[in-house]
Formats: sequence, C-alpha cells, structure tokens
Amino acid sequence: MDDAIVVAELRCAIGEGPFWDERSSRLLGVDLSAGEVWRLDPATGATDRWHLGGTVSAVLTSRGGEDELAVTRGRSVLLGCFGATDPHPWVEVASDSPVERLNDAGCDPRGRLWVGSMASDFSPDVSTLYRVGPQGAVAAHRPFQLANGLAWSPDARTLYLVDSRAHEILRFAYDPATGRCERRLSSLAVDPAWGFADGLCVAADGSLWVAMYAGWAVRQLTPEGECLAVVDLPVAKATSVCFGGPGLADLYVTTAAAGLTEEEAAAQPHAGDLFMVPGAGPGLAVSGLDPAAR
Repeated sequence: MDDAIVVAELRCAIGEGPFWDERSSRLLGVDLSAGEVWRLDPATGATDRWHLGGTVSAVLTSRGGEDELAVTRGRSVLLGCFGATDPHPWVEVASDSPVERLNDAGCDPRGRLWVGSMASDFSPDVSTLYRVGPQGAVAAHRPFQLANGLAWSPDARTLYLVDSRAHEILRFAYDPATGRCERRLSSLAVDPAWGFADGLCVAADGSLWVAMYAGWAVRQLTPEGECLAVVDLPVAKATSVCFGGPGLADLYVTTAAAGLTEEEAAAQPHAGDLFMVPGAGPGLAVSGLDPAAR
C-alpha cells in the first residue's frame, strides 16, 4: 500500500464528509464551518466550491433528479444541484436543544438516509441517530457522546456508528429490507492512544477504514476492532474517509486545520487539505439518497 499523498490543497477549516459521485466521477465533500460544499475532478485536479452558509456537515448524491445533491445544514436536509442559489428544504429535524445540529450522514443500499447529530458546544446527552425520510426525522437511538461517521457492512446487516468521545465504534443489527435498526450489538473499543475515531468507511472485504482525529493517521480495522494497518499522515486531524476512483481503488482522506496553534499550523502546512491513499481498496460502493425511500 502506498503512502498518503496530497491531491487537492483545499485549505479547509474542517474538511469533512467525502462522497464519491459515480455519476460524474467526481469527489464531493464539505468545509463544515465555512458552510461550503466542494467538488473535485480527479482527472484534472479542478475544484469548485458551493457556498451555502451556516454549518454544512455532509453531502450525498440524490436520486430525486439529475445531478441533485442532498446536503445537511444546521438541523435541515436540503436538496438541490451544485451551485444552486435556492436549494429546497426537504426535512427539518426538530429538537428540544438549541445547540443540536446534524453531523455525519449516510444511506443504506436502498437510499434510506441516516444522520447523526451532536451538540455544537459538545454538551453530553444531546447526540442522536436519526432516520430521515418522507415521514420526517425519527430518533432511532440516543444519547451518544458525539455521533460521527456511519457506514454499513457489505451485507448491510450491520450499521456501524462512531461515538468519538466515548472511544467506541457502535454496531447495530440492521434489516436492509425494512430499514429497521433496533438492536445494539457489542461495540468496538478504540484505543485513546490512537486519537479520536471520526469518519469511517467500509472496504469490499468488510474491513473498516477510520480517520483518527488528533491521531495523525488513518487505521484499517477488522469488524472485531483489530488494527490491520496504519497509514500515517503529516497532519494531526484526519476527519473522514471514502473510497473513490476507478474500481473504488483509492482511499480519500479529509483533514482539518481549525484549532491549530500558530506553531502547529506552521509545522502542518497541509492541514485542511485532501489526501489520497492509492490502491487501498477496493472499497464498498455506497448509496445516495432516495427521497421516496421509507
């Protein structure tokens, strides 16, 4: 396996949510605190930005229309094409907490959307896992310390959810036919010495690739939590990962620059940039949103 290389100097404050758009062979992602969606064409290296404002935490493709995207902003899920000045509000997540916002998101193979939330001030007992669809937003499991990356096993019968501050990757029994996520299974412990688990994705062989925030690395884990490989990074804050490129062979890694001291920023000139690990895959194909899926 090759080392991680810089493929786009995005200079994100908090780069997050990479998502491979198979329709266009481009990579999507967000700069969370800047309120932007970015789009990279790996063939040319060209990057476009779509400014939405607010806190934009995730972007996915949508089956609702040609080139339509789903974007989580604040407590809302928006639908619209890249660059649209008026994306359509689709679902608003109601909350009793003024500090709750949506965080990482993912869809099961049928296009059902699941989104985790967190407290913007990191308050405990706010973070929740929601199922979002035509029926609105339904709280499936709560509370967590900080719900982060989520992904499914190759057979879609296990939903993985990172609880970053609890140093755990939670496992839930999932029914891909009905979309029910009712039973919590055993959790995978994440060694605090590794940093904080953040975003994750699943490879075709079922292994988990996990971005380690404040851990200077991405780690490959077995479904039981054993570390198989470590890809070291020249930046401390890896935030999320996804597979992309031909055959989903390459692993993309987003990073963050926010919160670094002046000295730390000088020592990490590529903090906030996008990295790639060639040949880390093949990855497991992920689904975009089907707005009609229940």
